[in-house]
Amino acid sequence: MGEALARYVGRPGKMLRPGLLLVGAWAGKADPYVQAGERIIQIAAAIETLHLATLVHDDVIDDADLRRGEPSLHALYGRKQAVLMGDYLLSRCFTMIATGTDRENALRLATATGHLVRGEINQMFEAGGDAFSRRAYLRRIAGKTAMLFGLSLVTGAAETKAKPHEIALLARAGYSMGMAFQVIDDILDLTSHADALGKPAASDLSAGLYTLPVIEAVERDDSVRALVLPPPADPVSLEKALRAIDAAGGIAHARRAAHAYTARARRAIGRLANPRQREVLAIVADLLLGRDY
Repeated sequence: MGEALARYVGRPGKMLRPGLLLVGAWAGKADPYVQAGERIIQIAAAIETLHLATLVHDDVIDDADLRRGEPSLHALYGRKQAVLMGDYLLSRCFTMIATGTDRENALRLATATGHLVRGEINQMFEAGGDAFSRRAYLRRIAGKTAMLFGLSLVTGAAETKAKPHEIALLARAGYSMGMAFQVIDDILDLTSHADALGKPAASDLSAGLYTLPVIEAVERDDSVRALVLPPPADPVSLEKALRAIDAAGGIAHARRAAHAYTARARRAIGRLANPRQREVLAIVADLLLGRDY
């Protein structure tokens, strides 16, 4: 299991969350690498370890066979073993946090873990409730994605003793960037292919999990509902559903929502005091909006 985890952690990812934490640390008065030293790197590693643990558990829950272009842990070793490996990563995350940061930041990360788990629970119950609820969808992605983006920036800033006003702006920017990121992720799930995504395409739709493009399409053309509910079970039905979602404007309207969240993030970023931080976060926000993987 140790070798399996070492290989899993070594798979190349975007490293967005630890990167945001390091950029968040620029909000402090002193150079974070002088003021916080190895501690800030350790906290960034803990954030990424938390993210990786949630991915392992997500793959088990969603029965996803691919992650970052390679077989998921449960596909290689079994579901029970994968759950235990995810649990172990969580334990390592909190060990790093306990020895690397103060009580306030440790509490932030513990709270974040609770939100992530609640997001998964809400997702499970949504499948049996109002599958096309925009409000439920936004609440879920806020808990699963946006919250951790904001937390990364905030934790870095708090670690270098940034002013409360700066921390609040970073929280707002991170949340909005995370919301845009997840909406784009959900668009790509329907428009891209497995080689680019590193995971099965249209996996959410096939599993009966309806994301913003589908919700937008159903709101504009109710005939789409019959094509996605129950979930498409074969390639022909799936392709027909994808064409209908696009034709109804689901992709285009979801993309507009991602642009709106990015605009909110840019407004908060533009008010930050540190010019280097403003420049880098603005670039990142735009890159996340325009990505194709």
